[in-house]
Amino acid sequence: MNRDGTLAVPPEYDWVDTFHEGRALVRSNGRYGYVDTSGRVIAKPQYPIADRFSRGFAQIDVGGRSGLIDLDGKTALEPKFGYVVPFTERVFFATERRTTSEGIAGTEQFIHGIFELFGAIADSRTIAAAGKWGLVDRSGAWLVPPSLDAILPYDTDSSALMLARVESGWGAIRPDGSWELEPKFQHLGSFVDGMASAKINDRWGFIDRSGRFKIEPKFESVHQFSRDARFTPARLKGRSGLINRSGEWVVQPQYESIFLKETTKGSWDIQNEKKHGLLDEDAKVVVPPSFDLAFGRCANGRIVGEIDKKPRILDEDGRPIEPQEGELSRPVTCDGPYILKIGDKFAYASADLTPMTSQRFDRAGPFYNSLAVAGLGNKFGLLRADATWAVEPIFDAISPGLPNGSVLARAGDRNGIIDASTGAWITTQRFERICHIRPDMAMAFEDGRRGILDAHGSWLIKPRDGRIGIRLQDGLVPAQSGERWGFADVEGTLAIEARYDAPTFFDRGINWARTGEAWCPIDRRGQPIEGLQCQPSDPLKRQFGVFACQL
Repeated sequence: MNRDGTLAVPPEYDWVDTFHEGRALVRSNGRYGYVDTSGRVIAKPQYPIADRFSRGFAQIDVGGRSGLIDLDGKTALEPKFGYVVPFTERVFFATERRTTSEGIAGTEQFIHGIFELFGAIADSRTIAAAGKWGLVDRSGAWLVPPSLDAILPYDTDSSALMLARVESGWGAIRPDGSWELEPKFQHLGSFVDGMASAKINDRWGFIDRSGRFKIEPKFESVHQFSRDARFTPARLKGRSGLINRSGEWVVQPQYESIFLKETTKGSWDIQNEKKHGLLDEDAKVVVPPSFDLAFGRCANGRIVGEIDKKPRILDEDGRPIEPQEGELSRPVTCDGPYILKIGDKFAYASADLTPMTSQRFDRAGPFYNSLAVAGLGNKFGLLRADATWAVEPIFDAISPGLPNGSVLARAGDRNGIIDASTGAWITTQRFERICHIRPDMAMAFEDGRRGILDAHGSWLIKPRDGRIGIRLQDGLVPAQSGERWGFADVEGTLAIEARYDAPTFFDRGINWARTGEAWCPIDRRGQPIEGLQCQPSDPLKRQFGVFACQL
């Protein structure tokens, strides 16, 4: 869908990927094709395995061999290789062999260090390069016979060179097979801002584009400089510190580890003896290692986390902010209001931890959409951020979370949705049960039948007999009818008739459904997937459990 609500790709596929270089993978009946941003078919679904576009090309599989297509869907390299990776418009890396991992038939995806494995489900079957890499032209002729052990991206700002490894080490190779940087390095990183990490003689430093060391190799290990970063972690004698772009220590190696906390502010998480601390953007200590776990640094400068298993708030200079009474209770947010535990009761405090309520509550929940559930005795109500009652504590249960000022509630034998500003019932029905299934939807039971409501209390899926799946984002959800299962659309209409003994969820356009003892793959029309065999057990090995719906 486009941002103006018009359709970019018509709803006629079993699965649609995100766009890359103006092209998106689509899948029908287990086969992949490509469309552009107007929905025009670039390549009809025909490939059993296909990759996203990168550098103007996409790797596709035909008969167990790899080739490339261009942005127009035309063959750029005939599929006769084990694995291929685009280099330039006319030169490509290729291997003669490939390996295929164990996994579920129909989940095959290409995987390489240059590209991510996308949208993968558990036990996906991956296709990887095997053997040596060489360089081929568009005719498929070898420009450089297979002789390279590995390849990696070289320059974040240019694709004119690639990293390659031979027996003598890593170097940077040109499309004609000659070396821009001689292969003499034990390791090489990618260039960022004109510098790349490099290892030689068991020590790390940084080189410039000519291959000369800009920072001499004297470290046990280094991190690549992030774009525009002033410092980066380096390690010496088993300890980590920070160096600048001249290779000088700005933080001596004294910590077990250092990693970048925030790229925008350039702050650093330091760790010693399993405790975490904070360095600011100038590499000055704000908090020495004292937090039990990784902490949060807020936009308002506050630092929140746990010290000695207790929630704590520090100001931007690392000074503790303590409550005047009681102690902080979880969860701790960046700007409050905060929950205080005072004896065996609870109260709320403002951003500076000044108590906001003289009343003590038996139960206190965090604020969500400016409302918090609070309890007195066995009754619950809703508090506003100014600690006044939005809804008096007259309900047996309240569950916040629905948008547009509505929440789920129970009073006696009545369950439903109420207006959070008045406490009045939005739903007129007396549901036996109600519960959230996502922030803007609820499942409700009426006369023993279950359906799905929106935040306004209107039925999305009207009450029906039998269980129903709650992953509505799939578009089709498992729906039980008697002892059999089918699949309903988001209006509750059966799109695939109930003829299966057990279902799974749709993944990349395929569902494995059981009939008798066999699990067979079907598409979103309930048709069998050509070329995929039924299995004696659930290939996805997933638990399709009963959802316990209650407040």
